[in-house]
Amino acid sequence: FVDAMWADPQDALRVAPNPRGPGLALFGPDITAKFLHDTGYRLVVRSHQVPTNNEGYFVHHGGRLVTVFSASNYCGLTGNTGAVLVVRAGGHYEAVQHWAPPLERLVDVIIEMPPDV
Repeated sequence: FVDAMWADPQDALRVAPNPRGPGLALFGPDITAKFLHDTGYRLVVRSHQVPTNNEGYFVHHGGRLVTVFSASNYCGLTGNTGAVLVVRAGGHYEAVQHWAPPLERLVDVIIEMPPDV
């Protein structure tokens, strides 16, 4: 389970060592295809890595795997957008990107409580 949780996708086939550190793995589209076949799932969604395109999401392995990263400008350093994945009936999905304000501006954001609270 830990291997699957912290592994990252790669374009090459099979499993390979991950340059992010010892004990971590990279996996190819063949591994994604086998996982989907074995489980009957249609899509793998993962989220622990800023996408390589620096956007809030990235589609891998022929559309069968999506990386979604919700934290925009991760750690105040990366300049990436964040995203959420909206999954619709029939398995269609849409990634909606966002940019959160910097911490200094959060004091200017007014959040009103809903009337029924």
